[in-house]
Amino acid sequence: MFRALKEKKLNKKGLVNATLAGLSFAMMGISWLFYQIIPILLLLSIPFIFLFFFDATFKEKGSASDKLKAFIVYSTIPVFIFAFAVYPFYGFRWALSIYGYFSGIMPFNLSNTFAVAIGFGMLVLLLSMLIFFLKDSISLAIKTSDLLRIISLFILLLAIFVVFYILQDPNGMFTKRFVPQDVFRSMIGEESPGRSTFPYKYSIYNIVPFLAFPLILLYIAFNKKSYLAPFAFWWLAVALVMAWFKLKFTYALGLPMALGFGAFVGSIAFILSKFEFSSLARKLAAIFIAFIMLSGIAGSAFFVTQREPSIETDRIVWKKAILWIRDNTPENAKLMNTWSYGHWITFISKRKVFADNGNRNWRISSGEFARFLIALDTNSALKIIKKYRPDYIILSSNMFAGFPTLYVYAYEKRHSAILSDPQLGKIARTAFGAYIPCRQDINGVFCAGQYFGDDALARIPTKWQEKAVDVDPQANLPVWVYRDVNDIGIAYLYNSANKSMLAKLWFNADEISKYFTLVHVETSQNEVIKIFKVNNEAIK
Repeated sequence: MFRALKEKKLNKKGLVNATLAGLSFAMMGISWLFYQIIPILLLLSIPFIFLFFFDATFKEKGSASDKLKAFIVYSTIPVFIFAFAVYPFYGFRWALSIYGYFSGIMPFNLSNTFAVAIGFGMLVLLLSMLIFFLKDSISLAIKTSDLLRIISLFILLLAIFVVFYILQDPNGMFTKRFVPQDVFRSMIGEESPGRSTFPYKYSIYNIVPFLAFPLILLYIAFNKKSYLAPFAFWWLAVALVMAWFKLKFTYALGLPMALGFGAFVGSIAFILSKFEFSSLARKLAAIFIAFIMLSGIAGSAFFVTQREPSIETDRIVWKKAILWIRDNTPENAKLMNTWSYGHWITFISKRKVFADNGNRNWRISSGEFARFLIALDTNSALKIIKKYRPDYIILSSNMFAGFPTLYVYAYEKRHSAILSDPQLGKIARTAFGAYIPCRQDINGVFCAGQYFGDDALARIPTKWQEKAVDVDPQANLPVWVYRDVNDIGIAYLYNSANKSMLAKLWFNADEISKYFTLVHVETSQNEVIKIFKVNNEAIK
């Protein structure tokens, strides 16, 4: 797109580049859920690019109207191709979502303010076009462009202070705006603030925005031939705010951070070329640039070696289980699993997963799996299996403590709303479970802070029971206690948790034994993984 915008008139080269830009935008729009950042960045940067283009090119020789036509055509072709390509998937919801993003983070109502801002922008654009088409006067263009350049630079300078005010967030208003309201996202760690990870994610590159923002403005002010720099400014500003408030967006700051460093280096080079500096000053500038660049690379290398992925540390039990899947299941096997480990399973085992972090439809992936696990009726659970026909089901002992989360996924309501529901709340209140992995030593089996002798363990059933074995004196509710196979763990369950398919599967209830077969178990001090083979013929 920028190659096209550098053309001062309509020609084949510009049209080809604008079309390629549109196709690139279209591919991102179709394949990437955060495609809205494309129109957001264009919406913020194109007005400034246009005004600086006005100043940089209309003082040159050539037809003003030809230059204006070229700019309008080259900047609109990509947008039209993008909108046309994503329409079958999203209609015009992408435009509404942009409004939603802006209104969602601002501490005031944007319904009127946003409309006024757009109307004012359109008015400025129309007046600019009238100036070019009706008054092709060089003197007028020069006076108008100088005024607009000064105003634009002042607005960008003001934007720097606004960005850093938002990052400081003294009253917490922006942090509250960024707190997820969506049922699913509110329970995902990636939705937590990203600012706490900045020291080890970006190391010395954290100073790049502080260096890049003012230097980009100085570059625009003194190098009047450059009019595309506002895009670098806005990309860095938007990504910085995104990453600061959302952990999942820290990846989105990588490229603009590199762009910001490039803008910093380019600005330093521009200053050194325009003004007289001693050889010592030039050497110090080169050393400073090299120091920042090499320190960032060293910081990245240190980060990688010092922060092992959890699958290699406290979740190594998952690595062992997934390696077993890779080595002992058919290559075309379909796995039913919770979303949070889907990427690990896909990457290591090369098998088809039911859910991962990239699923577009949570209602199917996490929702259906949760409905299967909490189902109190075996036939209802088997209908879900019959619908998707998985070959294996992967369960974790941590799911027993996660019953509140499973209910949220299953019913698409916050847990407080589920508990307040007259019928559903009664079921959800007894959907409580706890699983404590055990360890064996010379003194016996150690579980839940105490040792169990052989006689005590023998009285704890290992197979699913319909009747409770005890009563919780505090809650005055019946409680089921189970001992897992080979004394690897003990589970405490209330009524709805015990009646669930999760409990029936885990403790091999007779009524479902012909449908599911336990084929593998992996244990650790913190977690137990069980893999079940599905007998789809019996279910059919």
